[in-house]
Amino acid sequence: MKKRAIGLVVAATVLGTAGCGVELNDKQTGEVAEYAAGLIVKYDKDYNESLIYPEVTPSPIPTLVPKRTYVPTATPSSVRATDSTGKTPSGSNDAPTDGVEYTLDQVLGVKNVSISCKGVKLMDEYAEKGNDYFRVYPSKGKKLAVVSLQIKNTSDTVRRVYLAEMGVSYKLKLADGTTNNAQLTVVSNDLNYLNTSIKAKKKKTAVLIFEVSEKASLKGAELEAVSGERKAVVSVGK
Repeated sequence: MKKRAIGLVVAATVLGTAGCGVELNDKQTGEVAEYAAGLIVKYDKDYNESLIYPEVTPSPIPTLVPKRTYVPTATPSSVRATDSTGKTPSGSNDAPTDGVEYTLDQVLGVKNVSISCKGVKLMDEYAEKGNDYFRVYPSKGKKLAVVSLQIKNTSDTVRRVYLAEMGVSYKLKLADGTTNNAQLTVVSNDLNYLNTSIKAKKKKTAVLIFEVSEKASLKGAELEAVSGERKAVVSVGK
């Protein structure tokens, strides 16, 4: 009823204006119509007033580039090694060495376990003795340089040797100046992931496998093992 009354008032206003001889231009007519429409919606109970917000374009979020830092690799407690200061050496390969030459035992840090190199051989393929289920083959035009290592338990009790998380990097340096990184293989006696138990005073054989040129000479070759700031260099090619 109220809406109908307001409509009559607006109509009367417009007609009254016209009847008085007042001439309105287009702009003024629009203003009158807009005012009239405002009155109608103001008293309309079915009208819900809402706000229209302008679309805001979000500011781009800057990309943060973290500063590269050296994070040491954790060493398992069963094979944790410490240096002369009582600190545990880290297992990252990015950290520079301290210039001191260490033995393989010191780099790997396995308590009561001795590790020695027994030599290197060129091979067309490799399979662990007594377990030839997994075999390692070189790429075309390459051969495998297999370094044999003896792992001996020097204690009077069984020792577990777990090297999978030591973070040690191995390289084979040849006399001609070429350097080869150790392959990561699935053979169970691969030193990179060695996980075995050795009885008291007993020993087991582990290997490191490198891929080299089929014409490579192993004479004068050296095995390099690096863990954190520790580095050991062992002559393997006699």
